[in-house]
Order: sequence, then structure tokens, then C-alpha cells
Amino acid sequence: MRNRLFLLALLAALILIQAVLRSASMSTPFHGGSTLGGYTFWELRGVLPLGVFAAGSLLFLSAATGQCAQAILQLTQKNRSGLIHKLGSISSAGLWCGAPCLAACYNALPYIFPWLNSYDPQGWQTAQHLEWVLHGSIIALVLCRILTLSRPAAAAYLTLPLSLL
Repeated sequence: MRNRLFLLALLAALILIQAVLRSASMSTPFHGGSTLGGYTFWELRGVLPLGVFAAGSLLFLSAATGQCAQAILQLTQKNRSGLIHKLGSISSAGLWCGAPCLAACYNALPYIFPWLNSYDPQGWQTAQHLEWVLHGSIIALVLCRILTLSRPAAAAYLTLPLSLL
């Protein structure tokens, strides 16, 4: 039951985040709507996606750190199953919350990284490389998590380098 409530809360938070990001991206200087602080969405156009991206990145980094620590403990063969289980929970929670936050900011990458909008002919390649890095890191950490859940001791040799990457 707790997992269902967590997923419902995560879904509600993601819907709210996506609605706020969409309102900010579609706002104009003449748009009359304001937030709780009295700022208009036009003023928060670049800051909101950056804040959501930073929060998602921190959650995703906590998942990678938990996965690294769990793999190190498994490689050293310390008999601390309680600590290994807690690190796995931290890794799973960071992955479940961080990856959707990063995915919510996918359309707002030009606001987060303003140099992607430059008229440089190589600018599109930078954006494409950034997208590949984001997708690759999410897929790699999901694979690490699946491997750790299926074969905890044998997978540590593979999950440690992947999660460090």
C-alpha cells in the first residue's frame, strides 16, 4: 500500500511540475498570471526549469552514490545486510524521483543551457550530445539497479563502474 501511495504522490508532483513548466514556457510579457511570490511566469521562465533540473540531478546523483556504496560493500564482502538494504532503498528512491524530474525538463533544455540557442553551426551537435548523455546515464543506472536486484553479489563487479560513470 505504501508503494501505491508513493507512486500516486510522485505522479501528482510530476503533473504539477509539468504544468508549472508549461505555463512558464508559454507565458508572454503581457501574461497576467502570477505565482505565490508575486512573480510572473515570464520572470521565472528560465529559473523554474533550472531548479527542477537541479533537483532531479541531485536526486539522480544520490541514486548513483547509493548504488556505488552498495556495490563497494558487496565487493568487500562485509556482512552488513541492513546497510546494504538501506543503500539499495536510497538508490531506488533517488532513481524513481530523479529520473522523472530530469525527463520533465527535457523540453526546457534551451532554458537550462542557454548556449544551446546560439547560432553556432555546431550548437545542434552539443544539444544532441547532451541528450545522449542524459539518456545514457538514466539507462545505465536503471540497468545497474536491475542487476543489483537480480544478482546482488555477482553484479557488483559490473554495477560499480557503470554507476561511477
